[in-house]
Amino acid sequence: MSQRRLLEPPFAIDRRALAAFRIAIALILLMDLLIRSGSVVEHYSDGGILPRSQWVQQNKGTARWSLHAMNGEPAFQRALMIAAALAAGAMLVGWKTRGAVALAWLLTHSIQMRNPMINNGGDILLRGMLLWAVFLPLGSRWSIDALSVAVRSPGAPSRKGGAVSARPATPPLA
Repeated sequence: MSQRRLLEPPFAIDRRALAAFRIAIALILLMDLLIRSGSVVEHYSDGGILPRSQWVQQNKGTARWSLHAMNGEPAFQRALMIAAALAAGAMLVGWKTRGAVALAWLLTHSIQMRNPMINNGGDILLRGMLLWAVFLPLGSRWSIDALSVAVRSPGAPSRKGGAVSARPATPPLA
């Protein structure tokens, strides 16, 4: 085995795969919001199946929270959904990616906790993947963030292969 091969990290993630993951999650989030937007009054307003007064009683003494439970008006619910769609759009193109993912997670958690009776396992998985995605370099390829870094520092050396190492850098043991 060559010395160069010994110095490469044993576990790595190609940043192009992370970019594809970012795009896929953003599209899934947009589809989820589109599906949910058809039943705003029935599922998320005070005139629907779970008014806020009942939601507060059900969640008393639990750690559940929801921005969507601040107001029971359909217009407020739609405004939060539009904010979530804008965050998903920012994720899709990779603009301010880390902040967009964090906002998308916050609003996804909020809408899912507002009416947990209509959630399924996919909702929990989406919320979990968004949470972990906050800590990944999702904007490092195929994104506006990556373009802005390239424009700011055109002479900076690029990493061939673009992998993210899962192992801390350690000196070789000669």
